[in-house]
Amino acid sequence: MKHISILIFIFMVAASCHTKTKETGSSSAQYNDTVVTPADTTYLIGMDIPEYKDLPRQFVANHDRSMTYHMNLMESFEASGYGTYSTRPDYYGGSYIDDNGNFVILIKGNPSDYRAEIEERIKGKDVIFKQTDISFVELNEIMDTINKYISDKRNNKVAQNILSAALDELNSQIRVGLKDLNPHSIEEFKENVINSPYIEFEQGGYIQLE
Repeated sequence: MKHISILIFIFMVAASCHTKTKETGSSSAQYNDTVVTPADTTYLIGMDIPEYKDLPRQFVANHDRSMTYHMNLMESFEASGYGTYSTRPDYYGGSYIDDNGNFVILIKGNPSDYRAEIEERIKGKDVIFKQTDISFVELNEIMDTINKYISDKRNNKVAQNILSAALDELNSQIRVGLKDLNPHSIEEFKENVINSPYIEFEQGGYIQLE
């Protein structure tokens, strides 16, 4: 239960990945002594609990820095008029903290074109850039379309077959859980709700983001 709650929290703040992305550079420190999964990566700095004490020092240092970067980025977006999900910059594909505690930024386009701006926004240089072909705003537009369909067509059999939907920043996709998962129900979803290559279908229920 601890790990489930920790996992939910870390994804909310930044995290949570193997996607249609391409890593383009990093100056972040790495560690090799222990493998730490996202379930262990909640913000534990200064907290006297067992999970914190078991984490490698380098990971804790990386994660502490990444949390600061994330807060700086969000504050910078807010200050420059990009404060809501629907108004993020067109180049911004999302961000998360990886298994090493490093801060990862997804960029739609050439990451080199935005490196200086991102470093200024986060007030640091220890960041990993990855390239993606869809922006955070575009992913949220897909989510909005799904949510609107569910709200407007709640008595429709297609809407009732949708049990969950989640924005997965790590993989640059929307994960949709269907009660009945089969080729026919997937085709009905595509015809009636939205047809997008950035939607991943799975058996319905609670979606656990990695």
